[in-house]
Order: sequence, then structure tokens, then C-alpha cells
Amino acid sequence: MRIFRLIPILAMAIASNLFAADDLYTALLKRSDSLAQYLAQSRDRIIGVEFILASGTDEQIFSRFGHSLLRFVDNDADYTNDVVLSFEAKVTDANIDYMEGLSGGYETIARFDTLYNFWIRYVRLEDRPLERYIIPLTPRLRKNLIDKVLAYHSGDEALPNYTFLEQNCARVLSQLFIDAGLSSKDLTLGTRVPQYLNGWLNNSLLTPFKPIISLAPYTVFKKAADITDIALEDFRNYDLWTDKVVQKLREGLEQKELLFLFRELWDLPNDLGLALIKDKTYLHAKDLTHNDVVGMTIVPASMYQICEDYDCARQNILHEQRIWGIESSKVQAKTRIKKFVRNNFYKKRNRTSVVRELKRRKTPLGLTPLNSSLYHYYENLIDIKTDCKTNQSLEDCLN
Repeated sequence: MRIFRLIPILAMAIASNLFAADDLYTALLKRSDSLAQYLAQSRDRIIGVEFILASGTDEQIFSRFGHSLLRFVDNDADYTNDVVLSFEAKVTDANIDYMEGLSGGYETIARFDTLYNFWIRYVRLEDRPLERYIIPLTPRLRKNLIDKVLAYHSGDEALPNYTFLEQNCARVLSQLFIDAGLSSKDLTLGTRVPQYLNGWLNNSLLTPFKPIISLAPYTVFKKAADITDIALEDFRNYDLWTDKVVQKLREGLEQKELLFLFRELWDLPNDLGLALIKDKTYLHAKDLTHNDVVGMTIVPASMYQICEDYDCARQNILHEQRIWGIESSKVQAKTRIKKFVRNNFYKKRNRTSVVRELKRRKTPLGLTPLNSSLYHYYENLIDIKTDCKTNQSLEDCLN
């Protein structure tokens, strides 16, 4: 077992929906029911939606291509209690029957849990980084999505039986977006593979921003061990941590990596911990919060909304710059937006016009508000004047 797995095996089992004990699995389902009720009662507090990808792992065959999650962001700026949806096979026995999994022998359930619990399971216990993709929506589309999710959970709308290769978490989530009126794109082979699902979401105009990706313990520990020339299996032998080793860590790790290392080494002696982050650069970093360290950077509410005016678009460009460090030149920003529009509004085989392409995408809601609004959003960005100096900051240009 890798050294970064710091919580006992029992905790890992409880976190997994594949744990054999019926009472623990029942507890998971009861918690899911409670969170579904909470989501229904607090829907007015939901300000945003995110697609989250838990990266793949070679340790479990059915997890090799990742796992798809849907996060409902509330307005309290606390990621730990956000409700997250996971479409899973209902497996109450630790001995998974792979033939049943391939043939559709397992029931699909819509299970809710908190983002904190999913973070513990995937990041800390399974060493699987989480990739967060923001999905801007109108209030109407967000309501449609929540209504449909709750209908799936209650059983008012049936879910297909779960299969690892066909009706898996990614496929069911894709169908959810279609059923809720968020996308009119046909399902593709990519919608069967969680790791490729964002390509379909991007083509559906659902994920216009870059992902926010968390660190993984093993990656950080391995880098730290390489920097200090300590074997990975001996890295937590703190007798080997000389002043020179601590200095190498401080110089070789990025600020976020160092704080992540400090956070995950729960048994690190106090004197070494204080030496590791002894100056104000690390202890009182104003530009790096605890949320940033664990990959849960707080996103401004406006980025979860559909922009239909210049001011909103301008603010979101600035937010992008602060979160991802995107090039600050206005000219470069314009080029990036043009590329996005070209990739998302024009079909590769038939170079139809933007307007014709939008009109083609009919849904029960008529012209999808998401498509129409995103067009106006990017149209506003394209219309940004470029009469400023190339090296001028984007903020100065727009202000």
C-alpha cells in the first residue's frame, strides 16, 4: 500500500460504494436520501453546477477510465458541504461479478454525497486528482437539471441498468444533460468514457472554461522524495529530514505543493512542520487559500451564470485571468475567444454559419437558452476593441 494512504482501511471501505457490509452500504444510501431532500429544499441556494472528473486508476479495472460526478455549488463558499451526484452500480457485495457488470446485471442508482467525502475518497485514499469543469447555466436550466436529478433519485424516472462499458456513469450523465434540455448533441463514443466526456460537453457549449485540477498525494510525495534524494518508501522516516532536506523542499516545491505536503503529512513533527513553512510567504500567503491548496478554488458566482452583456463578459475574462493566469493581452484574449467560437459553433464537415448552427439545435425549450446566451457572451468578447498596447494588462484595457 502506498505511503500516502493515511486513513485506515475501514475508512476507505466506508467511503466506497462497493463495501460489502450491508449496514454500511445502507448508511450510505440513507445519507444520499437526506442530501437529496436537502437539495430539493435548498435549490434556491444553488448558484452553480460543475462536472467533476475523478481521474482513472489502474488499481481497479472498472475505474481505469475515471468517474464522472456532478456538483451543485451553494452560496456559502464552503466546498465541504456541497451536494455531489454520482451515478453508480448498486453493488452491495465486495465480490463484484464482472460479467454482471458487462451485461447490465446491476441496477443504476443516483447517489448523493458531500464533496468533502468524495474528495477524501478519490484524492486522499485513491490518489486520483479531481478535475472541475464549470457549467454556466441560466436559472431555468439549472432548475430543469435539479428537477431531473431528483426525479432520477426518487425513481419517478427510470434509469437503465448499469454496464461498465455502455450505460456507465459518463453515459447516464450525458443523457441527463440531454433530458434536462442542456444539450441537443447526439451521444457519441466519448460519452461512454468519463475521461473523454468533457470533449462532448465542450462541443455542447457546456464547459467554456479550463478545468481546475487538484493535486494528488502520490505525485507530490514522489516529487518531494526525488528532490531530497530520499527513497519514496523512506520519505516519512523523519529522522532523515535534516535541515538541508527541509531547505531542498522549500526551494524545490511550488508554494501550493509545499502547503499540500504539509497538510497531508499529518504525523509530521511540529519542529519540522514549522521549519517547512516558517516564513510569512507560506504561512500568510494572501494569494493562496486552503481551498486553492486542495483544488477547491472558489469561483465567482458570475462564472456559473450565462452572460448576455459586455460587463458580465468583461468580468469573467478578468476572473479567468486570476484563476488560470491566462494571457493578459487583450489581443491574445480576443484570439483565444475566436478560436473557441470557431471550434464550437462551426461543424467540421459542413461550415454552416453560427446563426444557422444555433437554429439547428432545437430542443423542447425551443432554441436552447444556453446556446443562444453563450453565443452572445462570446460575441461580446470578440467585439472587444483592441486599440490598446499589446503589453498592457487586460484589466487596464477593459477598464
